[in-house]
Amino acid sequence: MLQDVLDKHAPNAKILAYGSTVNGTHRLGSDPDLCLSDPSDPERLVGALQKFLPELNESDIPILVDVHECVLFTESFRQQIAKTGICLR
Repeated sequence: MLQDVLDKHAPNAKILAYGSTVNGTHRLGSDPDLCLSDPSDPERLVGALQKFLPELNESDIPILVDVHECVLFTESFRQQIAKTGICLR
């Protein structure tokens, strides 16, 4: 279901998982963190989450997923995600 929503609203997005679920420091109830970017046009996804999040919240996905647009992060945080994150697509 998550893949379907991502394909619908951000078909060309690069998707990176990052944070505690990736680095092994997560706890019970931790949500996975995803960062979306479009390498060919970094500004393209700005605002895409406004369409994406309501559909994600109404889906049957049994966990909360924290999704962000990478372009809104600081450059140093984007570099950290690029180094430590896992590319899902």
